[in-house]
Formats: sequence, structure tokens, C-alpha cells
Amino acid sequence: TTNLSFFDQSQRSELFRLKAKFLGSLGNRSKANQAFCHSVQICPSHSRAWVDWGDLCAVLGSVAEQQAEKMSSSAQRDKAATYKKVAQYLAQAIGCYLEAIRIDSHEWARLHIAKCLWMLSKDGSPGVLSSTFESRGMLLPSWVWLPWLPQLLSGLYRPEGSGLKQLLSMVARVYPQSIYYPLRAFYLERRDVERARGPAHTGSNQHMPSVLHAEEMLSLLRRSHASLCSQLETILEELIVKFRPSTEEDFLATIIALLERVEGQNAGLRKSEEESMSQSCWKTLGRIAVKYFRQSDSATRRDARSRQSADFKDRYRKAFEEDFLVVSNEQISDQIPSKIPSLSHILTKIREWRDKIQKEILSGPSSLRLIDVSRSLAVYGMADPPDLWPGACDPRYTPPRTLIEPEFNAESGAAQTTTSSSAAAARKAATNAANAATVAAKREGFGGDFGGSSTIIEIPGNYMPNGSWTDTRPSPELHPKLIRFDPSVDIIRRKENLVRRIGMLGDDGKHHRFVLQCALSYWTRTDERTAQTYFVMDKMLRKGTKTARAHLSVKPQPVVPVAQRLRLVLEPDNWSSLENEFELASVRSGASREALITKFNDELRQALSLKSYDKIDDLERSRDEKESRSKIFRSICEEPEASPVILSDQIMTFLHSTELFYKFKRTFAQQLAADCLFQYAFSIAERNPDNVVFLRDSGAVISCDARVLYNAQGYMEKANLPFRFTRNLSTLIGFPLVDGHFLRTMSLISEVVHSEKAFLGPILQLLLRDDLIAFYTKSMAKSDNTTQDMDKQLQERIAKNTAEVQTRFASCSPDTSRKEAAPDAMIDQHVRDLLSAAQNEDEICMMPS
Repeated sequence: TTNLSFFDQSQRSELFRLKAKFLGSLGNRSKANQAFCHSVQICPSHSRAWVDWGDLCAVLGSVAEQQAEKMSSSAQRDKAATYKKVAQYLAQAIGCYLEAIRIDSHEWARLHIAKCLWMLSKDGSPGVLSSTFESRGMLLPSWVWLPWLPQLLSGLYRPEGSGLKQLLSMVARVYPQSIYYPLRAFYLERRDVERARGPAHTGSNQHMPSVLHAEEMLSLLRRSHASLCSQLETILEELIVKFRPSTEEDFLATIIALLERVEGQNAGLRKSEEESMSQSCWKTLGRIAVKYFRQSDSATRRDARSRQSADFKDRYRKAFEEDFLVVSNEQISDQIPSKIPSLSHILTKIREWRDKIQKEILSGPSSLRLIDVSRSLAVYGMADPPDLWPGACDPRYTPPRTLIEPEFNAESGAAQTTTSSSAAAARKAATNAANAATVAAKREGFGGDFGGSSTIIEIPGNYMPNGSWTDTRPSPELHPKLIRFDPSVDIIRRKENLVRRIGMLGDDGKHHRFVLQCALSYWTRTDERTAQTYFVMDKMLRKGTKTARAHLSVKPQPVVPVAQRLRLVLEPDNWSSLENEFELASVRSGASREALITKFNDELRQALSLKSYDKIDDLERSRDEKESRSKIFRSICEEPEASPVILSDQIMTFLHSTELFYKFKRTFAQQLAADCLFQYAFSIAERNPDNVVFLRDSGAVISCDARVLYNAQGYMEKANLPFRFTRNLSTLIGFPLVDGHFLRTMSLISEVVHSEKAFLGPILQLLLRDDLIAFYTKSMAKSDNTTQDMDKQLQERIAKNTAEVQTRFASCSPDTSRKEAAPDAMIDQHVRDLLSAAQNEDEICMMPS
């Protein structure tokens, strides 16, 4: 026995918590439950007791769920009672986790929010879990939900949508600019889905719940922050309408996409397959002709864009129809005419059209005056930004004081501070105006942080998980405010396309540059989940002792959704990519990368044409193709234009000393190692040179366009190359840094992440669930009911994908048992095997050119 009188409340609570942990380890969960209850009754502010009690309830719910699944279909009553017990256990777990978050200020406690959001997927028809989550979640500060806004928004089309709407409304009142951009894009996307269902489903009472919830929250934003929303709407509408790609740019992007697809498939085609390929390509060209060259009514040529489109049709319609034998005035039918151009002729003509349109576009100016593009943005400006401090705009800490007008002397009738009656009248008018402004600011802020994020537009992308690397309460009054837009709009080339880059001058004196990208909503949602993943991983790296000493950190590329297919991507002045550096090196040396790619494809096509595959199975054919690719790849690597020092020489052109070069390589090696580890763990595909982005001044690598590679069944597919590590990257980093920093960083991060697998599991389940649903609905979004049914069907695949990610992190962790078994063995042998596989030329040559 222990005399508890010697201990204070927190110590007695800790003793009962330890007792409950021991009882739970011995399998006596009922007594452990009672001990946890005693612990929190003694000291309700003991957060560890709440967390451990929540873990116990979650385990009890999991055990009860497994028992219910094993019951036969005949015992429906017992099965229903067991599922009711599961809901009760999980509701208790959610309450415990949220109470721990409420009383614990440490950022690590807030990771339990992901567990609670994942448990909501197991809610039944009564909605016990969602009601508990709503009631307990409303007691938390609104800023704790900022890192999980994508999941809260996606939950609006699930049964728990009504409860999540209340939490989102609380965030919208206090931090309107953190939720306005994603909420507006979500509403437009779901509204388009509703309209696509047809008029029969869009009656007065037939709106989808997600549309209703999003519309109500947008109305709340417009009511509580009327001035702010009006300014934001004006700016976003100008960006959507005035900054769209021209008809020539849109046409060029379509032609380049078709050319890349045909060239990628043409290299390994059989002779018997060329005819079907040419027919498919010809049909696509016919659809392109209908889309871009169909005659339109002259009455629609009212605005400048319509006139430019009509001029484009008049100049190129006849030549396009003659080159590809297509007709632009009618739809392409399924019947194939007798006369179709050959595949080689089609490829030649597509390249000619690409060069012709590209030459015309690049001959234009590299920048435009903003006043010629959008007069509204050009004249926007804030004259005098406020000089604020943390909490200056929070009425809970510094409530606005109503100004008191000066006291008047009854005898003289004048103010005591002056003898002039006109001065007294002016002071009284100024006092009334200040009081009116204070009242208006308070009303504008709706009781929240008025004056900081409610009246002045901020530079986008400053909220978690994009802008802040710490999970703390944001200070909107310290965020850079938008003073004006840069007077010029840059037209730059990205991935064979031209995009617009606008600059925003903040009150911090910095120019924040954003690229307007036209992208699928699936890409934007993927980048949001990537930011969340890196946000959580960075927490773990700060917590780990070894990773913190090595100063390891990861950061995503901030992406701000503007509309369904338009987004703003933050791009610093020192931004660069491997594609950009290779292009600059090609201009400097006079070599052409495109010529090497064309040579590789031509030689491969010629090598395969000499062999007959009509009587050979696909396995032998793929083996011959791989051998031919490897032989041609090695021969091209020996040419001076494919030297392995191209990247190193190009980096040295802007780093003018060996010290800066070594510092760049050291940081680049660590950052690239973290990016390569995530490529392997999450099966991230399409790691082309334009996807490897870094900062020139520091060498920090920014992850962008990280999309998981799934197979047709929805499982993560294992790529032949675990990550991109070509000869130029290896030469740039060098063997000492590869062996000393690159491999060590991958092992350290894997060890830290694997040690926190209990926290990481629910987070991965939550993120991979949304990612897998978005993958299946990227071509066409589904209704709320269809998405809910899909959510239930994908539970097993989500669990397997989560286990696969956890297994890959575990395999990359240092294995000390190898050292005990064999003294000469490497504890990071698996990481070294991955590096060898990534440098295997037989697999590199199979990458798309």
C-alpha cells in the first residue's frame, strides 16, 4: 500500500494512471478503465491520463468491432448491440482525446485530432460519434483545426458533415482568410458536380448536403466579414477571367500532350499495332480540330478574347485540316475513312505544328503591363498598413477602448484642454469618428481577431500547414498584408507551357511571387495532403534527438486554390528546378536535350523494327526492348551532350566560391535524401526533372506534384525505380556526401518516423483515404451518396496501403540485429540497396523520356 497523502493531486493522478497502464498490460481492461476514471477525477487537468484512457477506449472499440465482424448473420440482434457498444467506446475515446488537447498546450497532443477524424468514419446512423466530436470540439480553440481543413471540408459530404460545419464556421469567424480560398474552391467544385447530375436532381429540396453546408458557410463569411469578402471576390474574379491562357497557349499545351503520349507509345510498337495507333491519334486530332477550329457565331465576338480566338481559327483552320485530313465542322464518328495519314507522317506534322505555334508564342513579350491586363488589380492599393504586434487585434486580451470625448467646462463652454471653440468642435468630431471606426472594426471581426485578418487582405499561404513550420496559434496581425500588385506580369515557361506570374508587395517589404497554374482539382488536393504530410513529418523531426541535432526539416510548396482548375503556387525569386538548370546549361553550351531524346526514340524504333514480334510472346518482347533501351542509353551517355557534370557546372555558374558550393551540396544532399525517402515510401511517380525543385541560395528541396502511384485495384504500386537519382545528381553531391549525409539522412528520418508509428498510423489512414477517393474521382467527381459508398468499399485497401507505407519506413530504419549477426554487416543495408537500385542504368533507361 502507498500513503497518498504525501503526494499532490497531479502525482496521485499519475499513480492511478500507471496502475491503469499495468492493469491494461495484464489484460484486465475493465479494472484499467476504472483506474483511469479515478485518475482524471483526482486531477482533471492531467492530460496524459486522458490520452491513455482514450487509447484504452480505442482498443476496446477495436476488439468489439472484431467480435461483431466474426458473428454470424443469424445473430443480428447481438451484432447490432455489439456495434452500439463499439460506438460508445469510440465516442468515449474521442471525448478523452479532445479533452487532452483542450488542457495540454503542447503541439504533440494535437496530433490526436487525426485519430478523432478517422474514428468518425465508423459512425452509425444515430450519429453518436459526430455529436460527441461536435460538442467537445467546440470547446477547443479555433486555430487547432487549421492543419486539418482539407479533411474537415471533405467531411461535408459524409454523414458527419453537419457537425463539421459548426467547427468550420467557428474557424471562419476568427480566421476568415485561412478558410476562404479552399472553401470557395470546394463549393464551386461540388456545385459543378450537382449541376452535372441534371435538372431532375437540382430542385428546391434536392441539393447535395455538401453544397448546402459550403453555401451556408460562405454566406456566414460574407455576413461577418463583408468588406474582406468583397475585396477577395473582386481579386479572384480578376485572376480567373483576365489571366486565362490564350487560345494559342491552350492549343500548344494540347498538341504537346498528344505528342508526348504518342512518342512514348510509339517507341515499342509492333508493325501490326501502328495502324491502330495512327487511327487513335487521328481521332484525337479530329476532336482537337472540333474544339479549336469549329465555326462560331460572329455575334459572340464581343470581347477581346473572343476576337483573338476567331482570329486564331481564321489563320490556322485550313492548314490544320489539310495536314491531318480532318474536318472541324462536324464531330468525329466511329467510322474510320479509308485514307488516314501514317503514324510517321502524323508525328512529323505534330512536331511542325508544335514548333510553329511555339515560335509564335515565344516571339511575344516576356512580360505584360498589369494595367493592360487587369485595371482593377493595377489600381488596388493600401496606403497606410497598420503597425501591429501579437495580440493587438484580439479583443480577448486587448479589448478596444471607446474613446471618451474631452470634458467641457460648464462655465466657459469650451474644452479644458484648449481655449478655442473650433478646436473643441474638431476634437469632438474626431472622437465620434474614432468611436464609429472602432465599433465598425469590432462588428467586422465578429468578436474575433478584428483588424488583423478580417479587414485587410493578407498574402496567401501563411497559415498551417503551408506557411508556418510550428503548430502554434497564428498571429494574423503579423502576417504580411497586401499593399499592391507588381506593375508587370511575367510570362514564363513551365513544362512546355506558358504561365503567368504575378507579384504581391507585402507590408514586410518583400515581393511574394505566385504562378497561376491551370490544374485539375485532384492535383491541388494532392498538394494539400502533401503539405499536411510534411507538416506532421517535420513535427517528428523536431522531436527526434538525432534529427534535431542534424537540423533536418522538410517543407512543401504552398498552393492556394482559386477555382476548380486554377491555383496560385508560391514561387520565390531563387526558385529553380532540374529542368530549368538543364535548359540554361543547354543554352550556354549550345547542346539540345530534345535532340538527344529524339535520337533515343528513333534508334529504339529502328532497333525494334528489325525484329519480328508477331510470333513472340510479350515477355520475350519486353526483354528485347529492355536490352535495346539499355544499349542505346549507354551509347548516348558517352556523348558530350549527356555528360554527368552538366548539373555541377551549371550550379557553379551562380555559386562563385567553393565554400558556397560545398554548403549548397551539403544542404541539397540532406534535403534530397528526405524527398527520395518519401518518393519510395509513398510510391510517388513522375519524378521528372521539372518535379525536382530547389532553392538556389540554400539548396533546400521543395516537394511538388507528389502523386501516389496506384494500380487499377487501388493499391500502391511498387515502382521499378524507388526514387530519382541519376548520374548528374550523383556527381553533383559526390561520393563523400552520398555516403556520409544522403544515406544517413534517409536512415535517421526513417528511424524517427518508425518510432512514432502509433501516431502516424491514423494520420496515414486519414490522408490515404482522401487521396484514394480523389484518385477514383479525378476524371469525374461523384455525388455525396456515391462518395460515401465508395468510402466504405475502400476500407481494406486503405488499411493495406497504410501498412505498406509503415513497412517501408521500418525497412529503411537502421537494423542493429544485422550488426549482431555479422560484424561486417551494414545496419543501413536496405537504404544502400535502394540507392543501388535507383542508380541501375537498366531501370533508368525504362523511364519515360
